[in-house]
Amino acid sequence: MLHRRCSARACRSKTLLKLTPWLACSIMLLGWISGSLPCLRWCHRGLVVSSATWDAPLIDSSAGTVYARCVPSTNLKSRNIPAEPRLAIVVPYPPKQASDVLEALHQWLSRAAECPEVPTPVDLFLLCSRDQASCLTMHMVETVLSVYRNESIPPELVFSAVHLRFANLSAQADAYYFSFWRNRHISPGTANLFYPLFAQAGKLSSSENSANVGYHPLGLAQDYDYFVWLEPDVYALLPCFLQMLHRHVAVHHPFWIMGSAPMYQRRHGWVVWPHDHHINGNAIYRLGDDCFTNGMIRQVAAAFPTEPFDSALQRWRMGVARDAWWRTYAHLFVYTDWIRNYGDRVWCPALVRASSPNTAMVHGRRRYAIKEEDCCTTIAGSNMHCHTSSSSTWPRASCFTHEEL
Repeated sequence: MLHRRCSARACRSKTLLKLTPWLACSIMLLGWISGSLPCLRWCHRGLVVSSATWDAPLIDSSAGTVYARCVPSTNLKSRNIPAEPRLAIVVPYPPKQASDVLEALHQWLSRAAECPEVPTPVDLFLLCSRDQASCLTMHMVETVLSVYRNESIPPELVFSAVHLRFANLSAQADAYYFSFWRNRHISPGTANLFYPLFAQAGKLSSSENSANVGYHPLGLAQDYDYFVWLEPDVYALLPCFLQMLHRHVAVHHPFWIMGSAPMYQRRHGWVVWPHDHHINGNAIYRLGDDCFTNGMIRQVAAAFPTEPFDSALQRWRMGVARDAWWRTYAHLFVYTDWIRNYGDRVWCPALVRASSPNTAMVHGRRRYAIKEEDCCTTIAGSNMHCHTSSSSTWPRASCFTHEEL
């Protein structure tokens, strides 16, 4: 009897050993599909950076130290002394968000007019995903600009030029939707607008792929050192947001990406990798640095053509295959509070000003309605918190103290 029990136990152990690899593979597969497990960090190798690639770090094996093979550029387009980075603001939008772009322009210009400092103007690019017939016209934009011509800070001192650009994407190339199967957004539309900006301005032949060529009609690298990607739901919180932008870039130059971490609580009890730690797409990006453009941007564009570019950039640079690369260039990815990302959560202007005085712009489409800001102002002044109900588009706010949390 004892022999039979032991045999049965041994049989169960053998069965368990056989099932273990399948169980492990199933867990890893689910983690890859949902992005909810750290598997994406240590399993997804993507494009392996080996010692044979031109931008791979120099590794001193005997000492165990890492050095940059490709040295980041500090050059600027400006010939002035002292030289200041040349900036461009890019506002991407599909045709259905055209009215949101005009509303954002109204808000930015009205806030800029309140600043006592004269700003250094920047070029503004309104980048539509479709053809010219479907997008904003210069007459529509001029209607907004003309409203502020008599202000102390007229539009010409905010935007030195306004350019309309059209990506002429097809409906399939401009897609943006949430995949419940992958538990993440699928976004070839924003990717097809974003990656070409790093190219030199020029004609793209029909046989070339925008992910791996140096020229594209939407390219900005020839004329600018950095561009700021601002979606139509970015709100100017402080009047001198443009002056603060110039100072922020000048102080941190050179860098590759500078933006905000997600400033909201996770919906789950675990980290959704890489989303929860990525730098939000509404950020500042380096142009004209081959170490960045060739060493990262074009490789990410080729590896993740349908993923939101901000999560794809995080996913690529944190891959274990690029660990030495990340250590070498980690200082060029800057988390900042110049802009805050609240995503689709309701956010309170008074609380942002009180808790983060250096924040000039906020990404978040669900700012508290004006009639509900009294609660936020009270909270900011009395060191209280604001509790909201998610049952409506503009939740009704109620205030409570720390003890009630």
